[in-house]
Amino acid sequence: MINAGVIARAQAGEEDAFTQIISTHERELTAFLYRRVGDPQVAEDLLQDTFVAAWKAIHKTQPDLIVRPWLYKIALNMARQWERRQGIAGRIFQLLHRQREEDDWLERNEVQRVLGQMQPRDAEVLLLKVVSGFSYSEIGLMLNIKTEAVRQRLHRARERFRILYFGQDGE
Repeated sequence: MINAGVIARAQAGEEDAFTQIISTHERELTAFLYRRVGDPQVAEDLLQDTFVAAWKAIHKTQPDLIVRPWLYKIALNMARQWERRQGIAGRIFQLLHRQREEDDWLERNEVQRVLGQMQPRDAEVLLLKVVSGFSYSEIGLMLNIKTEAVRQRLHRARERFRILYFGQDGE
């Protein structure tokens, strides 16, 4: 976790402080971006774009900045821009963290298939909540929607996922 002093130093333009922010968050952001776009090289490129954009914008942020959701919002926007450029706005991969055991391969592919059938905004709210563990209010800030809208979207997304994954009966 990054303390307020490091954030303040980064906001003042201190590169070493920003490097500390990068080293703290790069692994989880890379994983998030990979799940979002499905290509490790693209995820790495988007991560670099995320940190460049964050460096350019950090001096404009509030003193009480909460870095993790702010970085996720930038990363999500980078992924959305890339998808628009690629013409694949509905492409989102892997909901669950799994080890690469052969027994899980079919289930991972099925989860991937189901996420691809969902509306992108529903799939991303699932990823942000279930995989990345953000709170409703943090997701609301990232997506620029009210907390109650996040709850409703997440409820709808979970129901849609259940129907697509298990069928109409839920089993």
